[in-house]
This record gives sequence, C-alpha cells and structure tokens, in this order.
Amino acid sequence: MTVSPPQCTSRSDFFSPDIDCDDCYSLGIRQGLVESILERRLQELCGVQVQRGWSFDDATLQGQSVSIGLQSSYGERRQMQAKYLVGCDGGKSAVRRMLRDKHNVALRGDGHDSRWSAVDVIGLRSDFPDLRNLSILHGHTSTILIIPREPIEGKSCVRFYCQLPESDDEGGPSSDENKAAANPDLDDVVRVVKATFAPYAVDWDEVHWFTIYRVGQRLVSSFDVERCIFLAGDAAHLHSPKGGLGMNTSLLDAHNLAVKIALVERWGASRMVLDTYSQERRLVAEQLISMDRELIRLFSNHRNATPETTAALGAFQRKTEAYQSGTSIVYTGSSLVTPSETTVVDALGDEGLPRGLVAGARLLPATVTRHEDCNPVPVLDALQPFDGHFTVFLCLGHVSATAVSTLLAHIARPGGLYTSMRDKSASWPQLLRLVAVTLQDHRSLEVTHSLLPAMASPASPLAPSALYCDDVPCLSPYAKTPTAMTHPLHTKWKVDASTGALVVVRPDGHVGALTASLHDWATVEDYFAQWLSPDAQRPF
Repeated sequence: MTVSPPQCTSRSDFFSPDIDCDDCYSLGIRQGLVESILERRLQELCGVQVQRGWSFDDATLQGQSVSIGLQSSYGERRQMQAKYLVGCDGGKSAVRRMLRDKHNVALRGDGHDSRWSAVDVIGLRSDFPDLRNLSILHGHTSTILIIPREPIEGKSCVRFYCQLPESDDEGGPSSDENKAAANPDLDDVVRVVKATFAPYAVDWDEVHWFTIYRVGQRLVSSFDVERCIFLAGDAAHLHSPKGGLGMNTSLLDAHNLAVKIALVERWGASRMVLDTYSQERRLVAEQLISMDRELIRLFSNHRNATPETTAALGAFQRKTEAYQSGTSIVYTGSSLVTPSETTVVDALGDEGLPRGLVAGARLLPATVTRHEDCNPVPVLDALQPFDGHFTVFLCLGHVSATAVSTLLAHIARPGGLYTSMRDKSASWPQLLRLVAVTLQDHRSLEVTHSLLPAMASPASPLAPSALYCDDVPCLSPYAKTPTAMTHPLHTKWKVDASTGALVVVRPDGHVGALTASLHDWATVEDYFAQWLSPDAQRPF
C-alpha cells in the first residue's frame, strides 16, 4: 500500500504452486507455544524437566568431555560434567562469548544502518482492509511488515515489524521521530506504527510483546570446538526476523546435531559424523544471511517506493521462496551423503526445485497406496515415527517377485550388514527400516500371491506392512497442470522401472545415497560402513 491516496499496489500468493510439498500452506505459531509442546513431550518420553532460573557461567574442555559451570538467579553455583555442550542461548549467547574468549571463535559480519521494532498486539481494531493478510505497508513515516498471528487468550493477534527513524537530516524525521531515533521506547514505536497506518485508524487492547533491534548479519567462524561444544540457532548466526526463518532454521540446526550425537552415543558411529553438522548447517546459515541482507535492503527503501521497487520485492520472493520453504536445501558430499552421479546443478531447476532425487536433497513427496489397508497416503508417512532412524526405499519398478525375494535373502544373509547389526542388538530396527514401493496396482493378485509371501517370512527384513503401491495418478498435491501419470513416484524420483532403485533416507528426510539398480545393496552397505562399525554398535 502507498499513501496519498492510500492504495494497494500489488497482490500475490505467499508462495507459488511450484513449491512441491504435502502441506502447501503457511503456518505462524509463536515460540512460547512451540517450547511448551516440546517440553511436554520431553516429560512424557523420559521424565526430564527443563530447569528454569539457571544460566551458563563458564565451560572448560577436559579431553572428550566438558566441565560446565552454572549459576542460579539466587547466586547458587553448580559444576557438572557432560559429553557435550550445545549453546542454543540466542543472539547474546554466553556460550559463544566463552568460545570467543577461550577458543578464538569469532562472530563475523556486518550491520545495517536501519533500526527496527517487532511488536505483537492483541485485540486489534482497525479499518485497514488487509490485517489478516501478510502485507507490506509503505508509508511516508516508515515501512511496516504485517504478519497475522495465531490468537492469544482468545483474542486476535498481529505482529508489526516497523522501521524506526534514524537521525535528523535535511527533509528527515520530525522532532518526535528524532526522539525515537535517539532512544526509542514502546511509546515511540506506537507513534510510528499509527503514523504509518494513517489515514487508516489502528488500535489494540494491549501490547503482548515488543523488542527494538538493529539489523545485523553475522556468522560464527566455527560451529563447534573439538566435537564437544557446539553452537546452534541464533547463537551461531544472526540476522533480522523479516524472513520468518529464525526459529525454523534454529530447530533444524538442533535436529541435525541431535541426530548425529545420537548416532555416536547410541550406535557407536564414528565421531567424524559430528563434523557434518558444521559442514551442512553452515552453508544453510550463509544462504540465510545472504537472503536477509537483500531483504533488508528492499524493505529499507520505503521512501523510494515505486512500482519498480514493489516489483523487485515480488521478484525477490519468487526467487527465494524455495529456500524459505526449505525445499531447495542440498547438503554436499560427506560421510552421510554419497554424491549422486546427477550433479546438484542438473538436479535443480530454474526455481531451485529438484527435477528428480539427488543425494543431499530432501526426499520428494508423492502419494501412494498403503497396501495393508488400501488407503492413499503421502509417501513421507512411511518415514514415521521420526525417532532418528534411517529408511531405505526399495523402488521395485517392474522387477519380478522372484528377483525381489532373492534381494531380500541377500540383505538378510549371514554376515551381511543387516544381519550383523540385528544380531548385535534387538534395537537395530530403530536405526534402519526398509520400505518397498511397487508399480503393481494395490488390487493386483500378483502382489497377493507372489510379492507378499516373499515378505512374510520371519527372516525377511521387509515387513508386509511396509509395502506401498505407486498407483495414485497425481504427481503433486497442488500442481499447476493436472497430470494422470500412472506411476508418479517412480516418475518424479526418476527411477528406471526396468531396474528399480534403492534410496537411503536420513532421519532428517534428506537423501543420503541413491543407486541406479534395485540389486545394488552393496552401495547401501558401503554407505553405513563409512561411519558405522558393526563391532562398535551398542544397544540402548
């Protein structure tokens, strides 16, 4: 919207239908609610409670462990030993400061001249027509990003990001704005918000939360020290909240690291897998900071708002939406990613969207029929529960039931990876599970009389409940052009129906390895052998 007179200059979808995902909508939810859900689940799973009122004081590396000093809000001190310390303590991280002082971990980057405020208001009242749409309001006073939020205490909630005035210059802010520039407080933020909305009226019952910040894009020089102390989220990378990616990126940082610590501690994996945390998540953080830098530049140009600058912001959204949705993230080769013959450049289209499966990228969604109950389900449901296990998809193509039976016998052979690990621990299925996808129709008697018996053997590594049929004729839930492909999963994943394929999917949903043939089980075994020793594997 512009002023004099107020008018809407453009409207667009939040993201294009080219984004290929099962849940094709945006969802906003506040951090406090996410924290309460996670804490409740933590209590249910293992009886652990988060202890409030304690802060990090200091830490010292002692071999492959860490001595950590804590201090309570009442001055009580406590010393504890841990194998790992993870600094998830935000943009003013005390763990990061300790690493700076003791291990020369630097926070590098630069700031932006602009100062912004984020404010959540509840019980909003206004005649502005687009309060329930994500909107950008360009006014003479400021630029405001309007983000509708979930209700709080039964009342509507909206977040405003508004740019605050900086200094008095020729043609610059008024005297009230000079005060805000020198030492802004909540009253100054409210004044700027209402002035920017004018001639529309805006008011609210209360301010639920607010903050004032200067924009900076900074990244730590190292995400870890000696594979014992790690940084995650805002403790590792600083940026503005404009893209709505702060908590999303931080949670994925933490999940990526947690999976790898679990591989080391629960399954005896080599500690080298911990190196892949920094390798993978640092690249994501660099992309986030680059995107944020450009976004801030576009937002801060509010006094020069023109059709061209509005179009530039729209073009930026289209260019970065794949990254913002997480669908274009591709991890490079490592002990947990065996590079594909297909390069990342070849695998990603013009919009950054995969044309087929590629090692390091996410597993592409598709709809399949679960043979057990003949219901159409997202193939991603086969990855559940999300408890840290790997999934190997056996894409059967047109391979005969006899050949599939031979493959299953080979997988379960004495001395093979699967059998060795199973014999070591009854919890082995919690690390590796097999799922089969056949081109046969779910009503096919070939499946009933030939394929299922091969899977029903007690020695079979593949349970009949893990069989899916690639016979749902839709390529994507929200495709631009309707499609009637007979076998959409094999088509989208670029699987040759004559040879089949094996797809190793990591606990985070990214592809770890691919084969061009169903019978190349040796590649799967080599993938795990890189970092997992059967002799070192340990049960729970």
